[in-house]
Amino acid sequence: ASHPFLAAIDHALQVDESARPQSASEWRAELGDAPVVTPPETRVDVPPKVPETSPNTLRPAPARAQESIGEHKGFNRVMWIVSGVIVLVFMVLGISDYIEKQQQAEIARQKQAAVKKQRREREISALLVGAKVDLAAGRLTSPAGHNAWEKYQKVLELVPAHTRATAGLDSILARYKSMFDAALKDKNFSSAEDYMYRIRTVLLADASVLDDLKRRLADAKVAHQEEMARQAEIARQKQAALEKQRREQEAEIARQKQAALEKQRREQEAEIARQKQEAQRATLARERNKFVAEMGHAPSLHGVNSDGETDLHLASYLNLPTLTLYLLNTGADVNARDDNGFTPLHAAAWANAHETAEVLLKHRAYVNARENNGVTPLWIATWKAAHETAALLRRYGGRR
Repeated sequence: ASHPFLAAIDHALQVDESARPQSASEWRAELGDAPVVTPPETRVDVPPKVPETSPNTLRPAPARAQESIGEHKGFNRVMWIVSGVIVLVFMVLGISDYIEKQQQAEIARQKQAAVKKQRREREISALLVGAKVDLAAGRLTSPAGHNAWEKYQKVLELVPAHTRATAGLDSILARYKSMFDAALKDKNFSSAEDYMYRIRTVLLADASVLDDLKRRLADAKVAHQEEMARQAEIARQKQAALEKQRREQEAEIARQKQAALEKQRREQEAEIARQKQEAQRATLARERNKFVAEMGHAPSLHGVNSDGETDLHLASYLNLPTLTLYLLNTGADVNARDDNGFTPLHAAAWANAHETAEVLLKHRAYVNARENNGVTPLWIATWKAAHETAALLRRYGGRR
């Protein structure tokens, strides 16, 4: 009977509760149809009362009494066995209840973990969608609390090395690099430095990336300075060319103006000369008429009277400067002498004809020519009180 008992114990220890005996009949079947005996009520076993006998009646117990005692001992043994089985059953039931509670706790934990995972996935999904919206709106790392960078960082806090969050941070870095390149192209170095600062402090880019950005920024600044210097030189050259052109234009304007003034002056002088010539011709005509009226003949280059006086002597005596000039220009001898040794300058001094005397002196008349008695034109002018003529003769070096 020990084999069914041990099998019942193994069966009762099954992990799966449904595989354990579920009723009293199943337990009886497990125990090999052993009768289920309810444990007796607690009592004190009292040995059976032996009727009093006299000593004379004492005799050895019969065989039937011996058998009754043996059955009683066997019954007690069975009861102990049944009690142990019941205790084992309760122990098995307690263990199964513990296992069931553990399983239920594990199921609850798994459900809670699934809910937490689902909540985290929803949060991550919302963060990724919000980060995408921020990227489209250009809110890369600002304003605080409302930008793509912070949302990607929160995703990485929930799931380190999250693929989409890592790719999002890479896209922010690429966007700042593109903005950095655009700022360099536009020579906006302050914006380029701001983008580089954000890449260094916010995105924590690799040192190689920052070194490349610093080098490019420095090169761009040097190139910009060189370009500014070149543009300044071009502007200086252009300004110099404009200044040269301006000076040339001013010089040309001044030349043209000077040429116009010179032309005007020449025209004025020509006009004055023309008018003067007309006046001289008119004056010459008047003086010619006067000469004719006084001398009775027209003036002539070779005319000489009986005293040896030429028409130049007579024109000088009559103070006819225009006629005198005409005769000199046509070849009359300015230092011709008459029979008394008088020159035309002596005649002009005699008549106080200072205008005619000046014409003669300008045509190289001998200022100190002496007539036959050694008299000079200045002596005659002084003697005749011809003060104007005397002063003129003195200016030309005349002596008495």
